[in-house]
Amino acid sequence: MTHVGRVLSFDTGAKRMGWSVLDKGPLWVASGIMGLEKSEGQTFQEYRLDLIRYWVNETPTLLETYKPTSVANETIPLIGGGSAAMQSVLAASAITTVQTICFIYGVPVEQIAAVTVKARIGRVKTATKPRVRDGVISLLPELASRKSDWTKADTFDEPDAIGVGLVALGYRAAKD
Repeated sequence: MTHVGRVLSFDTGAKRMGWSVLDKGPLWVASGIMGLEKSEGQTFQEYRLDLIRYWVNETPTLLETYKPTSVANETIPLIGGGSAAMQSVLAASAITTVQTICFIYGVPVEQIAAVTVKARIGRVKTATKPRVRDGVISLLPELASRKSDWTKADTFDEPDAIGVGLVALGYRAAKD
């Protein structure tokens, strides 16, 4: 499904979520990273509930501010056991909360596989996060000045969210 109009897209993480707003063109409108750090001594379940409360408050703000016609998010892979499984549960809780609020607002939601973002924006199915970031910049050269901001693991969620939005709008980066 290729979106028309304005798309709000998310790249879900356990602690933070990248988000972006794009218009067909492609035109970058806004993007960022939102989330909560776990407090010292906070249990996993308490942190999970805090994240859900956070997204219940933040998602309507994004919807009301940017008025998207659709929402796209990257699918959440379920990963192994131990801390990896807890990370998956946190990410799934966050995106489920966001999707529920979008449904309440009447905004359709599409899920896009990470491998699709890698193949279309990073140009290969095994693309690294820096390669996806570079594909985003190739499609939206006005964001080239942000490249130095997107070099650490905790900042890749933002260009990944932009990549999800670009895929939702039907774009793909040119082959090298």
